[in-house]
Amino acid sequence: MKIPSPAHARTSAREQFVATWTVFRLVNLRQLTRRRRRAALTLAGIAAAVSLVVAITVVNAAVRGTVRDTAVGLAGVAQLEARPFGAPSLAPAAIRRTNSAPGVGTAVPSTQQITRMQHGGAATRVLVAGMPPSIAALFPNGFGDATAAVVDPAAGSVVLSPHLAETLGAGAGDAVTVATPTGTRRLFVGAVLPNGVLSSVNGGDLALTGLAYSQRLFDRPGKVDRLYITPARGQSVEALQRQLRRTLYGKAIVGDPGASAAPFEHTFDGIATTTQQIRAVALLVALFLVLNTMAMSLAERRADLALLVTGGTQRGPIVAAFVAEAALVGLAGGALGTVIGFLLAHRLVEQAGAVYESVLPITSAGAVHLTARQALLGVLSGAAVAMAGAAFVARRVVRLTPIEALAPAAPYAVSAQSRGPRSGLLALGGLVATACAALVVAFAPVGSHPELLGLALMLTLAGSLLLLPFLVGALSAGSRRAWPQLLGVRGRLAADGLVRAPGRTTVAAGALGLTIALVVASASGLGSFRQEVNRAATTWFAAPLYVRANGEGLLASDQPLPVSLRRRLAAIEGVRAAYPIRAALLERRNQQVAILAFPIAQAARHGDQLTGDVPVRDQHLVAAVGRGQVVASRLTARRHRLHTGSILHVSVAGTDHRFRVAGTFNDLASTDAVYLEHSIYTRLSEDEDADRFALMLDSGANRAVVAARVQRFLDANGLPGTVATRGKMESYVLDLVNGLFSLAGGAQLAALLIAAMVVLNTMLTVTFERRRELGLQRMLGMTGRQQAGTVVLEAVAMSAVGAALAVLLGLVLGALMTIGIENQLAWHVSFHPAIGETVAAVLVAIAIGAAAACYPSWLATRAPLMELLRVE
Repeated sequence: MKIPSPAHARTSAREQFVATWTVFRLVNLRQLTRRRRRAALTLAGIAAAVSLVVAITVVNAAVRGTVRDTAVGLAGVAQLEARPFGAPSLAPAAIRRTNSAPGVGTAVPSTQQITRMQHGGAATRVLVAGMPPSIAALFPNGFGDATAAVVDPAAGSVVLSPHLAETLGAGAGDAVTVATPTGTRRLFVGAVLPNGVLSSVNGGDLALTGLAYSQRLFDRPGKVDRLYITPARGQSVEALQRQLRRTLYGKAIVGDPGASAAPFEHTFDGIATTTQQIRAVALLVALFLVLNTMAMSLAERRADLALLVTGGTQRGPIVAAFVAEAALVGLAGGALGTVIGFLLAHRLVEQAGAVYESVLPITSAGAVHLTARQALLGVLSGAAVAMAGAAFVARRVVRLTPIEALAPAAPYAVSAQSRGPRSGLLALGGLVATACAALVVAFAPVGSHPELLGLALMLTLAGSLLLLPFLVGALSAGSRRAWPQLLGVRGRLAADGLVRAPGRTTVAAGALGLTIALVVASASGLGSFRQEVNRAATTWFAAPLYVRANGEGLLASDQPLPVSLRRRLAAIEGVRAAYPIRAALLERRNQQVAILAFPIAQAARHGDQLTGDVPVRDQHLVAAVGRGQVVASRLTARRHRLHTGSILHVSVAGTDHRFRVAGTFNDLASTDAVYLEHSIYTRLSEDEDADRFALMLDSGANRAVVAARVQRFLDANGLPGTVATRGKMESYVLDLVNGLFSLAGGAQLAALLIAAMVVLNTMLTVTFERRRELGLQRMLGMTGRQQAGTVVLEAVAMSAVGAALAVLLGLVLGALMTIGIENQLAWHVSFHPAIGETVAAVLVAIAIGAAAACYPSWLATRAPLMELLRVE
């Protein structure tokens, strides 16, 4: 075997490059400048997909970064952090042991309270951090002109971050009001922090006040949420961390300051999975657009290709030249899409912050920043999609012989019946991929592993792509028989256009069908979930009225009310009993545990039911809860392999307790959750706060009258609470659920826009490709209006094929999505097809086809007859 020399290899590579450049310059570049509108349309489609990818990536990074910045920013130069273990705040013993531990340089305590702050007509939720004078050890460079106000704050003063001061329109010396558990309190602004110092904490909505004053202000005497620790000179951080973990075992969690964000980042990642998967879908639809464009472009150049091959040009340079052309368009589209996506992220970040603030310890998302990595992702994703589509099409076309390429028909316009065994193999592969996706979703733990859910989605989409030629061919053949019977000659011409070029029809109908299928799937899957949540919400809330603490999130509230308020509420005319409810979100081994403390057994003794998860009629279950057993969520039971009678370890107030599991319930939270009798939780934790009160009314009492009476009581006493009916509480949960998936709606609209571009591009090519045919039809007596109608009918027929495909695929994807949600929550969610949304999606698909054909149909009639006949 003769091994080529390095010099020969270099010569061969140089010759390949010269040949590629020659083909690109003589064929591709000339055609690209000649078809500027088509290139612009392709560039716009790629830019739309990339903008969606960049916007979702940037917004998710901003929200996720805000969670971490909030955890790290207040630590300053501290290298370790002690945070509560199984309790809302640090135990006093943990604080004493940390301060006296050898090797500790400074231990700076802090309280962190989210509340509502107002100045004039502007109001927002903020994070108020209470810090002692020793904060100077965490920030040795100080805070500029605000240093004195931060280190030695005056009583009743607060220091605002620059973003918060701008939001409220407040400056030094102005008065602001904050909501506290005992009513609204008035503070004055001591100073405004300089830019750069703590600017990213809580998205920029941060206020600092003295530690002791913060504890009095929010009625938290002696409570501390964090200890920021710096080691003594010469002390190893790793050694100090090991020592503190031994010293504070069971009392506090010791780690780096960013570790406290880990449980919330895990929660965010689970919620953001839906929007993250849409990025791949957007690029997939853009790939259809590139496939469509390059297929049309290569068809127009078949004579040039034949001459190149006949003249001895190798196929490699031809493929490379067309891939380079697509890369050029893709890079331009990626760059444009990156800019648009960054601008779009600025619009979406506030919506995202409002969505996630109910489940994350933030009040707003941070500033939007486009990193070099994100920009590179946008530009390269556009180029990659374009190059992949061009390579696929170019390799198919250059396999043609010169005689086939010089034939008058387009090389991809083969007979619809010539699918052959290869199409059958593709269809079989599609069925196998779809079946594998169903098995992954049905049996794999996709709830705790988002990457498995992504794998299932990609398998389903891959199966759909492999099945596309077979399904589109079958639907096109059916339309060929149906349309002539409905619309006569114009219907026959439109249907023949679909069958004449099955490759083109597959790309256009597939792009539109896939996009509409996502709409149908989302409507069906999320609609099924909403119906189940709606049904479950009627059992979660059993009392006729509730008093909600202000700022209540999905579980806990910003400003919990004192449990002692129950007696005063029960004394209001019309109120028979008031039961405190506490949702404590605790941490154990980097995992969050929600303790739902309800006085279930106490209420049952008076014949009252607080939640359908533990119904009064199940006397055995109620009695077990009264004895100190817990009812675990189905997700918790699955994660820890629990069943009735199992032992569950839950840390409360720094002590690991063993609870026997009495039963299970359905819960929305992605964290572990258990029901525990309120009195038992209070005894173990000494937590005397309540997130809400369930009010039972006297027989015959008017609910509206009692609600107004209770609200007047709260307002008169300055208590931060709101009265809500049972229906309001149910709708509150549904609004939270809808908000978590609201960002997916914008992504679907962007995908629809790209699909419309595919149809428009297809019909433009059809119009120019058949100009001679249009001229012959004009000679035979067809009017311009009839020809325009034929073009529109073909686009509508193509869209109808895509709509039929969308219904089939959308319902399958919706069922898989429902199973995925069911596995993620570990409770049964019945699949309910969204009939109304499906019909609307079909109509939208047809409307997109008709709208996209308007311009091509106008072009079909504006050229003079002789010009049409001179073509070709």
